[in-house]
Amino acid sequence: MVALAMQGCVSKKKFLGMTGERDEALKKLADCHDKNRKLNGELDNANALIAKLKRDTADRGIKYRDLQARYRDLDANFQLFKEQAGSGEKRLMARLEQMQKDLVEREARLAEAERLLNARDSILAELRRKLTDALLNFRASGLSVYEKNGKVYVSMSDRLLFDLGKTDVKPDGKAALKELAKVLEAQPDIEIAVEGHTDTLPLKSPNIPRDNWELSVLRATEVVKLLSQDFGLDPKRITAAGHGEFFPVASNSTKEGQAQNRRTDVILTPKLDELYRILENR
Repeated sequence: MVALAMQGCVSKKKFLGMTGERDEALKKLADCHDKNRKLNGELDNANALIAKLKRDTADRGIKYRDLQARYRDLDANFQLFKEQAGSGEKRLMARLEQMQKDLVEREARLAEAERLLNARDSILAELRRKLTDALLNFRASGLSVYEKNGKVYVSMSDRLLFDLGKTDVKPDGKAALKELAKVLEAQPDIEIAVEGHTDTLPLKSPNIPRDNWELSVLRATEVVKLLSQDFGLDPKRITAAGHGEFFPVASNSTKEGQAQNRRTDVILTPKLDELYRILENR
């Protein structure tokens, strides 16, 4: 009995010990379950984060590929623009060089034109001086020499050249034209235009000249004939025109004005073909 009792006590101790171990194991198991739940929760969170990261990565991959495509397009456009800009720059530089060349040539032409104009002014001034000296004795008879619009005018009244309504040049007029021809003979580059003018007093005659038109033309023609045929000037240098009463220099309401309008103008112009060519090509 004592042995059995002792054996029973030992088994109880073991039992109690095993019960404690079991409880401890159950407690640890419960802790493990709690930790497992927590870990599962963390795992779910991690999986959700991983899924989100995958989606974000996929979106970024799409955006990255789109950016790459846009970059390639932009780069291609930039290279094309660069090539076009380079070509445009070359064309612009060529244009600028041509403009610079044209400017230099134009400045040279303008300088030459200015030189020719100065030469013309010198020729006109010298011509006017010579004519004034040569025709000084006829000034009292209604002859004047002046410069206008790049030309020298020798204006002679009909008091010097013609009787009223007539076309024959008077002796004093012939003497004046002879002196004029001497000066012009030494100036072969001077072109000569002879223009006849009348007043407004009507000229009506059955014979020639029948009116002021014919009178002005015939007077101009008569002066041209004297200058060329009698005094030796080249007729190719001379032109004749009649303007009748339509270019007055004074009022026709007075006798003094009418006398001034009855005139023959010899208009002298230097030949400046080179100047005209330059001006045409400016």
